[in-house]
Amino acid sequence: KQWYQRRVRGGTKEQAQNDVNFKYGLESLRVLGEVVVPEARHLEESEWFVEDEPGSWILGGDSITKVAGDHWLVAVDTDMSGITGIMLRGWFESVNCSGMYSWWHPKDHVYGIWLDHHQRPVLDDKNALSDSDGKRESASNPLVARSGATHRVKEKIGGKLQKLDIMFQDPCVDKYCSSLQDQGVQLILSGRVYPHITLLGRTYSGYFIHTLRAEDTGSTLHSRFVLGKDMECYDYPDSWSCWWFGKMSGLVKKGLMGEKGAGAVFTHCKQEMFVLGRLLAKMNNVMTSSSSR
Repeated sequence: KQWYQRRVRGGTKEQAQNDVNFKYGLESLRVLGEVVVPEARHLEESEWFVEDEPGSWILGGDSITKVAGDHWLVAVDTDMSGITGIMLRGWFESVNCSGMYSWWHPKDHVYGIWLDHHQRPVLDDKNALSDSDGKRESASNPLVARSGATHRVKEKIGGKLQKLDIMFQDPCVDKYCSSLQDQGVQLILSGRVYPHITLLGRTYSGYFIHTLRAEDTGSTLHSRFVLGKDMECYDYPDSWSCWWFGKMSGLVKKGLMGEKGAGAVFTHCKQEMFVLGRLLAKMNNVMTSSSSR
């Protein structure tokens, strides 16, 4: 319950730089050290990941793969020992300002705000998460968090500042996900990523699925990104610039979603999830110590 009630309102990244959690994030990045990016592989189809088969979301390991010559699959596994689905859900329900967002990755995260779902989540009469105005958040599957919300962020990936809209979704719609609970899955976070591109507006560039799985040996966050597949305009699909974008999508993919870009996503994810695991463990220890007094 505390994870839903503990909220930090307001605050920019500049205001957060003296915060103990911001400094702890910087320390965590130093502990992690340099990220070694795996060598990219080129395959006609993925050896293990299938979007429509939820059981495949927790298979594989750290890797970068170019699939069918036109899109990239980036896989990152993060040790989350001691972290539960409730704790991870609580983070995404609480990170409601740029200052708190910067704790998560002090070097790369610049700005973050939810465009909707601003109110504190509550349980409705059907035990599903909803906003205080009654808007259902994840009606289809209790494993899924933040479905239907949009997070607008500015962050550096590969050293380049990007403005992104991340539209969270329920990847379990029309898919059999209940078996994941039997495999120890406690939480699923999934979203479609829309970079803001000059003249084009928001443009769909890929999606991700984060799956938190608990085992006897500890918890692991399995992060999977599919990049450059079915790229399309979102805001102005009938504009001349989007017509050009559609005709030149092959060249655009090479420029925006090449091996270097996939490696940058791998590095960014490895760093931010390592920091988040340590940060949540620290916050949980503080809360546990406070409640035991």
